[in-house]
Amino acid sequence: MSFKVIRITEDKIYLGDEQGSFTIVPKDDLFYDELKIGDMVDYYQSDEGSLIIPVTNSTFRRRNDSVKVKKNRVGWIVLSVVLFIVFVVGLFIIFNNSSEGLNSISDMLSRLNVEKDTDKTNYQEVDYDKWNHDQLEEYTKVKISGTVIQESEEDSSYILRVAKDNDHSKIVYVEIDKKDYDNVIAEDDIVTIYGLAMGRTTYETIFHSSVTLPYMQGLIYEVDTEETEENFVTKELYNSDGLKIEQIKNGTLRFYNNSSQKVRVRPESIDVEGQKINEYSLDLREELQPGQFVDGDINDSEGLLKAGKVINIILKVTNDDYEEITQINISVKLEKDIVN
Repeated sequence: MSFKVIRITEDKIYLGDEQGSFTIVPKDDLFYDELKIGDMVDYYQSDEGSLIIPVTNSTFRRRNDSVKVKKNRVGWIVLSVVLFIVFVVGLFIIFNNSSEGLNSISDMLSRLNVEKDTDKTNYQEVDYDKWNHDQLEEYTKVKISGTVIQESEEDSSYILRVAKDNDHSKIVYVEIDKKDYDNVIAEDDIVTIYGLAMGRTTYETIFHSSVTLPYMQGLIYEVDTEETEENFVTKELYNSDGLKIEQIKNGTLRFYNNSSQKVRVRPESIDVEGQKINEYSLDLREELQPGQFVDGDINDSEGLLKAGKVINIILKVTNDDYEEITQINISVKLEKDIVN
């Protein structure tokens, strides 16, 4: 029976078939080195052992390390050649024309009833070293932010290498299915990606060396570009007695003094969904003449200001003699992470 390779980890290979099911086999069963996601293979099992033979790529090299084909290795090779001649063309056509086949990681997740979660607050940042040492449970909902250092396109997905937290010693291998790829991602883009931790994966570089990295299936992502800020829809948060506050960017507030007197404004209290943070997280301390406005940036000094979080702010407004005029309570919901 012919299979398509849908995932490769450090020690396992995931094979999908035309019926929509998948099989997990040890990597030691592979008789060749250069197997990649999307390749077609034949997988044989018997009392004498098991074997994976590629059927759609004539450039495979035989493995140089010891292959654990338990018994009668020569017999397996002869058998695979015969089966290749007889079955490869028909099976390849059937598999590729099958609309029910298991062709991607997303298909596999569907079979496992793992649904795409669109609530970004359910994804968490995780320890890179723990992930890199394969100590993170598979299908953990994770979030990473960083710089795209390499991007490429496969048959059914896009592949990214992302420097987590812009640290080039913390590279994550990210695969995004084409059906989840909404906006173009280019090298050097700053991105935030939400998805599932899938252990580790090994790929071959252009210099024919093997690299093993934490592996992530990206489900949702944001590209932090000037264009996204320019397209931000301004939100009015407060407008009373000549004082107005707008959110003009994801992390920027604008305070207008349209009253008839000079005013002073400063943050009195700030919390993130009940957790107090430093008032200096909002850079808004200014005195304003009538008709003036000032912009204040929100800073994430404590690592709490993430996409989906709600910031509650109390602003104290006084006159030129520091007598209180009013206190203004506003809430700001972040559309994406605050990155300083």
